Amino acid sequence: MQSSRPAGRGAGDDVAVAVDDGSTSPAPHDHALAHKTYQRGSSSQVHSGVAGPVVRRRGGDGAAGAALRPAYANPGPLGLLSFAGTTFLFSLASVGALTSPAIGLGMAFFFGGLAQLIAGSWEFAQGNTFGATAFSGFGAFWLAQGFIEMPSTGVLAAYAGDEAARRNALGCWLLSWTFFTWVLTFAAHRTNVALFTTLSLTAISFPLLAAGAFSGVKGLEEAGGAFGLAAAAAAYYTALCGLLSLETSHFTLPNPKLL
Repeated sequence: MQSSRPAGRGAGDDVAVAVDDGSTSPAPHDHALAHKTYQRGSSSQVHSGVAGPVVRRRGGDGAAGAALRPAYANPGPLGLLSFAGTTFLFSLASVGALTSPAIGLGMAFFFGGLAQLIAGSWEFAQGNTFGATAFSGFGAFWLAQGFIEMPSTGVLAAYAGDEAARRNALGCWLLSWTFFTWVLTFAAHRTNVALFTTLSLTAISFPLLAAGAFSGVKGLEEAGGAFGLAAAAAAYYTALCGLLSLETSHFTLPNPKLL
């Protein structure tokens, strides 16, 4: 355990202590699903988030009237569940289980989009760059995907009569998100198994979907959808790992950290 007290602070001031609790993530700069504890006296509030394990506690006797920084709820599970649910629905359309992704437009706007942007905003508030980037980025993706798929926007209608141009546009769109996901996957190499698996499966799904859009080969789109379904399942598991803490559940799920 390492602790530090800035010069000039007294015993009653807040101090930040970085700990490695061996649960789901490494140190604070390692961008992982983590364990955060906010303590005051003998009481504590605990949650797991997409950040490093951090303990913020009051040193000394805790002078009366001094306020602790509020302990925010963990936005990680919300971001992961919104990603999982929307990915699941649109992947069903990709594999042919749904004849149209129209049923998923509301999900894309409000759950995969808005809810995930909210989760990303709270990750910004907690100082977690990785979680903020991932959730805000994928939230924006689902908002944009819903906009593209909505007939009233006229995006797809602009390519009516030119199937090659439509396929090329969709392929470029999906390719741009392929690069985004690859960057996140590379940056997640010191997180944990569940999160890294989620991103890795997504990083395979996007290029397959892009290849299917470029070529018009249905099998490639279906393969991308299959990996999307697997990514959704991994995201559900990762979210559950964050929800099941020792303080709120009778059991936890295995999710070892990488490296």
